[in-house]
Amino acid sequence: MIRSFYLQFSFTYLRKNGAEMTIGTLKFEIGNSVIHSYKRLAYTPWHAIAEFVDNSTQSFFDNRIVLEEAAKKAKLPRPLKVIIQYSSSEDCFTVQDNAMGMSLSELTHALHLSEPPVNTSGRSQFGMGMKTAASWLGNQWEIKTKKFGEPIEYTVTVDVDRIASGENYLDYVERTQDIDLDSHYTLISIVNLNRRFPSRTLGKIGQYLRSMYRQDFRNQVLTLIWRKQDLNWEEVDPRLALDANGNTYRREFKFFVGTDSEDPNDVKDKEVRGWIGVLAKGKRRDAGLTIFQSDRVIKGWPDTYCPLYTSAVAAERLRVALGGRPLIKKKNKTENTGSPGH
Repeated sequence: MIRSFYLQFSFTYLRKNGAEMTIGTLKFEIGNSVIHSYKRLAYTPWHAIAEFVDNSTQSFFDNRIVLEEAAKKAKLPRPLKVIIQYSSSEDCFTVQDNAMGMSLSELTHALHLSEPPVNTSGRSQFGMGMKTAASWLGNQWEIKTKKFGEPIEYTVTVDVDRIASGENYLDYVERTQDIDLDSHYTLISIVNLNRRFPSRTLGKIGQYLRSMYRQDFRNQVLTLIWRKQDLNWEEVDPRLALDANGNTYRREFKFFVGTDSEDPNDVKDKEVRGWIGVLAKGKRRDAGLTIFQSDRVIKGWPDTYCPLYTSAVAAERLRVALGGRPLIKKKNKTENTGSPGH
């Protein structure tokens, strides 16, 4: 059995008793029913789905050498493939990848609430995304996974209602028959869905996903399939304006910021770098700044960031003509940032 998540911690309080102070201890517990609250989180559909893609891509980056060699052997055009399917008629949502897969201990760790991953510097930092996103999407979800080089496939099912009722243990199934040691995958299937997505929302999900993972497309790392559509990104550089000499209106920048700008002793250890440019044909939908962290868009098209200005005219011109890409990273942490771009 796999132990499900259960959190508790203690704190102390002081109580006045006449002139004396008495120290006592109370235990504060977060029960299993907290999992029901995940369906009320303020997710957007695209950010919930991105939690799974973040996990898949981070699994690849953590095991890049092994997986690139396996992809080369299998003659894959790109080493990582993530396939996302949604069917309202079948009441089912699935995410499948060919990343590293998980061992039993890694699967157990993944099912613990707020257990940070070993590598917290990448896209999966807090150990919450899969549990919250899956429970936001549906009331029952299954994980099937097989780690590269290991002879066992594991399957575990999470029933949100059963967990909320106090059942702390999850049964899992091992499969050893007909297992290829070189296979590696994770398949997450979610049923009894909490949400139905209309056609317009399905289109927006695809737009956001291809924007969020544009750097992985540029670096030829990721094939991302959304409802049988192979997502890719159209570069903005050809649409930038030219000056009288035929040079592109585009400028690179780099500076460092800290956590608290009002603290004189604050260490400026976060690097912000990228470029800014002017579109030849202004369009409100396309203009604005796209912000990256860990090579993944955290704010960008089709919902770009536009700085506020006191002049309404200046703000409107900025909204339709300005484009660019800041990337945020911490000093002394290696990140594969690739070439700058919108």
